[in-house]
Amino acid sequence: MTRRRYQPDDTSLRFAGAGLALMLSLAAIAAAVAAGLRSASDATLVRAPASALERTRLVPQGPRLEADPRGDRLALEADARRRLESYGWTDRAKGLAHIPIERAMALQAERGWRDAEGAR
Repeated sequence: MTRRRYQPDDTSLRFAGAGLALMLSLAAIAAAVAAGLRSASDATLVRAPASALERTRLVPQGPRLEADPRGDRLALEADARRRLESYGWTDRAKGLAHIPIERAMALQAERGWRDAEGAR
């Protein structure tokens, strides 16, 4: 015949008290560490400057949202088109200029392309 086993109802108060004391001490340590971290982060915060000039220097350098993306794109394309269709200096000191792309293609077609050895 097998003997029945059961969980006893009597729990050691010493064991329960030790567990409670351990949990409370761990909670106190965690609270102290959190308070220390909070005070350390408060000490490193940079306060906002008072003058308007100093406030303008605090603008982050990250990406900006466009207020008018379509207008910005159209302006960028118009600027590129103007540069592709006009004459102008790229670097005047070095004697570098840009010419309209249609003229550049015509000149290239007249002169030809260099082969691998450098001859035309």
